Amino acid sequence: MGMAQHNLNASNITSFVSSNNSIVENNPEQLLKTPKQVLKEEKQLDGSLRDLVKIKRHFINLLLMMLIWMASSFNIYLISYSIKNIPGDFFMNNLISSITDIPVVFLGGYLYHKFGLRLVLISFFTLALCGSILIIIFSETNASLVPIMIAFAKNGVKVTFDICYLGNSFLFPAIFAGTAFGFCNAGAKISTILSPMIAEV
Repeated sequence: MGMAQHNLNASNITSFVSSNNSIVENNPEQLLKTPKQVLKEEKQLDGSLRDLVKIKRHFINLLLMMLIWMASSFNIYLISYSIKNIPGDFFMNNLISSITDIPVVFLGGYLYHKFGLRLVLISFFTLALCGSILIIIFSETNASLVPIMIAFAKNGVKVTFDICYLGNSFLFPAIFAGTAFGFCNAGAKISTILSPMIAEV
């Protein structure tokens, strides 16, 4: 009885393997569960800018990441240059924003691995926006709370800027990662040049 059951199981396994091999040979895309279009696009890539632009989703990701890098870099330096013009004690404003910088960066990295790129970027951009609005509306009348407002604005932008480095390797395959990083970083540096000029307006 045991031997007969064993032979039946072996026969079933052999039949299952042969049928799956047939499926893979006739439909290789089933092996990786990848759409045919993706396989066709990424079949022959050399990592050039032309390939990066040619694949629509990578090109869209590149444009979005460049925009995020530019906004994050511009704003983090804009806040640093503008602190001297914000009401409240200059040294206290800098001290509080610097002290809160370290734990918030660790928190951002943890949340990125926990919840993903999109949610973390949206959350910390929202935090930065709230802090900026509070500074604009309430900094004149609530000088004692200005350091907290600055901490919200600066640390929100700081985390989004740091997440850009992590997100680059997540959004782009290794063959495009260097090219995408270079373009995003160049855009960020160019936008940063404008921040001290805008701060003095």
